[in-house]
Amino acid sequence: MATAPDQLSVIADMLAEDLKGLPFAVLKNDRYIVLISDQFGVATVVGDRDAGGAHKAALEIARQAGLLGIAVTVHPYVVSDRSDGDGDIFVRPHAIALDIRSSMTGKAGGKPPISNEDANRLIDFLNGRVHKTKGKPGKTENIPPLTPEFKRLLTACAEKALSDHKPWVAGVQISVDHLVSENFMLAPLLFVAAENWTAPYLASKRQGGFAFSITPDAPDAEAKTILGYSVTGLTAASPMIVLVAIAAAIRKCCRDGACILDPYLLRFADFIGDIKGNADIFGEADMDAMLIAAQE
Repeated sequence: MATAPDQLSVIADMLAEDLKGLPFAVLKNDRYIVLISDQFGVATVVGDRDAGGAHKAALEIARQAGLLGIAVTVHPYVVSDRSDGDGDIFVRPHAIALDIRSSMTGKAGGKPPISNEDANRLIDFLNGRVHKTKGKPGKTENIPPLTPEFKRLLTACAEKALSDHKPWVAGVQISVDHLVSENFMLAPLLFVAAENWTAPYLASKRQGGFAFSITPDAPDAEAKTILGYSVTGLTAASPMIVLVAIAAAIRKCCRDGACILDPYLLRFADFIGDIKGNADIFGEADMDAMLIAAQE
């Protein structure tokens, strides 16, 4: 059972208060809390006796750290009144910070588990990838929409990256227009391009990058997008950063005359599943029929 967002917020607030004055960063998303300290190490925290979720979260953060070239053991913790079971993974609801700090101290064994520099790099990275700031209802993020000029650059970039390869999604050959369409494959493409670009860019200690916004179809919308999500905005330090990242992502899928984009679609579906609790981005839609309709 996943931890309820309200419960996570309570736990995060308690940790922030009880760890005040200690070298801990406390980050939270809708599924777990991340603790980062150059003295104590890195940990993930969940509630509701969700040991599986704690281990999954720890592996996810360890993988993100690995992308930055940081090798660190991430310790999972579950807030529960349970006292038996999976070693010292369970911490008491009335002594969360105390139990976690005591456990992490013992696991560190007196050795710095992560350098101060790496801890700060991981915090900076996860602040953009883990921490989610909820906007006010009806208020959109201040990310400008794609301009016609940039769309033309994007199309030209995709054509050059594809070369003689034809783009395919879920067994259907698509056009370049579909590939860079805000209402179809641009969202998965930008998401994967950002994932591939961000980690090495931050690891090399450079500045600059790009961000984009997506929005789900309105429940009462007459015209539905193919994936149920549209790209609504894009901002970047320079257009070239986005184009280079997208070209690299496209070329990575090209072989034997075809550009198979299914892995990107599945990665985007996983992301949507993480934030919405449902990874079925197609639902009952017939993609062939929707593509034909989109071409008319």
